[in-house]
Amino acid sequence: NHEKAMHYFRRCVEIKKKNGVPPHWFDQWDLGKTHARLSVSKGDFGALEHSLEMIKKGIDLHQQVEQQDKVMLCKMLNSAGECASLLGDFAAFEASRPWHEEAVRLHRRSYEIYVEVLGTSKPLTGWCMEHLAGALRRLDTSPAREEA
Repeated sequence: NHEKAMHYFRRCVEIKKKNGVPPHWFDQWDLGKTHARLSVSKGDFGALEHSLEMIKKGIDLHQQVEQQDKVMLCKMLNSAGECASLLGDFAAFEASRPWHEEAVRLHRRSYEIYVEVLGTSKPLTGWCMEHLAGALRRLDTSPAREEA
């Protein structure tokens, strides 16, 4: 149940704040992913923009404290890319392109880091490559189709 999960994630952040502990990057990622799932389940695709902002905040916090954890960074970038793809999929045609471009940027950054850290034969790299290919197909330009 996404609503229950969201309640518990928010409660966790509230308790931390009351005790002088700032929210962790993982809290931001959990909130962003759960918000995205909740938004999609309600058909409120515009709310994905807020989900994307929360995930990006998690990425920024992660980079401040755990720059060495490249695999987690890639997972978070993929989550952000999925939000951007969905925003593009459900936007009006003329508004979809910037979201699809952002999805490509996020998935490409994740893919490049996965290749650098894990190599090309790991399942996480392949999974990310599939997301990048999907984002490129959605972009629907000649160079993007060729790359996909």
